[in-house]
Amino acid sequence: MRNLLKEFWSKYQFQYKFVDAAEGQEWSLKALRLAFRDTSDTTMAVYLEQRWFIAMILIPVVYVFAGETANQWFYLICSGIVSTLLIGFFLPLVQVKDVKAECVLPSSSVTGDSLLIRITIKRKSRFGILSQMLPVKWLLVRANLVSNVGKTSVLKPMLVEQAADESWIFATTSPLHRGVYKLRGIELYSCFPLGMTWWSRTFDLKSQDFQDSPSITVYPKT
Repeated sequence: MRNLLKEFWSKYQFQYKFVDAAEGQEWSLKALRLAFRDTSDTTMAVYLEQRWFIAMILIPVVYVFAGETANQWFYLICSGIVSTLLIGFFLPLVQVKDVKAECVLPSSSVTGDSLLIRITIKRKSRFGILSQMLPVKWLLVRANLVSNVGKTSVLKPMLVEQAADESWIFATTSPLHRGVYKLRGIELYSCFPLGMTWWSRTFDLKSQDFQDSPSITVYPKT
């Protein structure tokens, strides 16, 4: 039982999602992470920050205080907290579920060159009229382009202010060293519009043997 509790805590404890990379601090998020498989090619995850749990604790406290003081304003504050948590939880989920990400990579390059990578964000409109009413804004896109000798991506996260039916974003890599760079996957993050809860969706482009993943071969100049 003790080992099961330790395993659960090590998996779901508050921790930073991203650590320092070779290019410097990319982006960090201290939150409780709960992940699950969405489809055979995608993975979903929700990040609950500490302030989300603080707001959950405030709901019964404010409600009891409102009942003791018979003050209608505290009932309004309590309902506002509940509405904020619900809207902040479900709207980012709708955004990441309503888009699809694709990436186009050049086949080869030369040592020391920086490459321009194109990522396509497409609206799927799977929710019908609801998708038309809810725009996709402030979407964080992270493409994991990893070399065969490194663990961190050579691409920094990119921000999409608003996604149309089909939007293109371009990212420039740092000067590449000799080797093979494989695209491990594309991650989409959203906390729009209230920033209370983060939802992410990962498009897994990694095959079982890691041989069919999109890749770039960087050759020496000679």
